[in-house]
Amino acid sequence: MPAPAYDETNIFAKILRGELPCHKVYEDDVAFAFMDIMPRADGHVLVLPKSPARNILDADPAILGKLIAREFGLQSRSVFVDHIKKALSQGQAVQAQK
Repeated sequence: MPAPAYDETNIFAKILRGELPCHKVYEDDVAFAFMDIMPRADGHVLVLPKSPARNILDADPAILGKLIAREFGLQSRSVFVDHIKKALSQGQAVQAQK
């Protein structure tokens, strides 16, 4: 049985296209990161590949490799932390549900 097609109307696709608002904390040519609206912890960020993928197993391996290398590298980690702290300090981030 063939895998279901990527749904261009899913909420993450709409956020990536700018059709729905978000508090962006990072963006480059392969990744888009934004604050979670229902966080499990303060500063919870979602990181998406910009290429269409239904899940991590469906992601293009070349794109996923770039995303992981960049987003989990030490340089990118400090960029994320700086952006998250800025969003939290400006009241843009949603605080975790207690």
